[in-house]
Amino acid sequence: MDTPRKRILLALDGSDASLETVRYVAKIFPVARTEVVLFHVAANIPGIFWHIGEEFRDRIAPARAWVHETHRAMSAFLHAAAHELTHAGFSPETVTVKIERQQNSIVRDIAAEAACDYDAVVVSRQGLSRTKDTLIGKTGNQLMKRLRHMPIIVVSGSPTTQKIMIAMDSTDDASRGVTCVGHLLAETPTRITLCHAIKSRMMYYLPANLYYAEDQDESWATRSRKHIDPWIKKAQGRLIEAGVTPECISVSILEDCTSRATSLLEEARNTGIGTIVTGRRHLSALESWLLGSVSRQLVNWARGMAVWVAA
Repeated sequence: MDTPRKRILLALDGSDASLETVRYVAKIFPVARTEVVLFHVAANIPGIFWHIGEEFRDRIAPARAWVHETHRAMSAFLHAAAHELTHAGFSPETVTVKIERQQNSIVRDIAAEAACDYDAVVVSRQGLSRTKDTLIGKTGNQLMKRLRHMPIIVVSGSPTTQKIMIAMDSTDDASRGVTCVGHLLAETPTRITLCHAIKSRMMYYLPANLYYAEDQDESWATRSRKHIDPWIKKAQGRLIEAGVTPECISVSILEDCTSRATSLLEEARNTGIGTIVTGRRHLSALESWLLGSVSRQLVNWARGMAVWVAA
């Protein structure tokens, strides 16, 4: 029996950055079992124009012309994006162009579409507005808040797709990343690194140098490796079961890390990895603010990479 195609919602805004996101999708997902919907939320004339005085009514016509031209240009952009996918090997029937009029905010409209039986949502980290990209409420972060049970993929720049990293720890959160990769990328030649960052013991015992012997660092790392080892083996087994060849799976253990997110990013850059996959930690807003979220930090700090936040 044929495996059902995985449905990817690719939200686009017509920017060069979003076109790079199309190219990323074209390269990383298996064309034989992936369906892509190119989705755009078309902005309407701002509501303020309908409440202006009679003396300014003549400005509505130029606004309508601007909206019409924007829609025309966006339609051409989406069809060019569809050509990128078909040129990469996707069959035309697996690529759909969909333009919807804005009903609420852009993020809410993307989230509403995502509820229609998709396997993942892909967005560009930077769109037409550089100002919006510098704000805390970026599209990727906002979608992470709204789509808590769906993988969110945030793409920055032109990431390489030959290697990906799955961030590992000894929780079910990391297992979500493994499941996500197996579900979406099985039977592809992508090389997968299972990476675990061992936090420095100094992060837990700040005055530790006052009462710890020098060899305690080694024992701390040894205990941490023994603790994560069963989770690594379990992840390897699940990937192989999903269809990933064992030769494509490797393991990397990083020691003495003061920041997991920073260490993962440095390791990815040093080894030519273009995609980092992390499982979502289901924290409250207060817990996320107090403890920090590795997923959120990766989305905000990664440049020239893609970050998958698996639900």
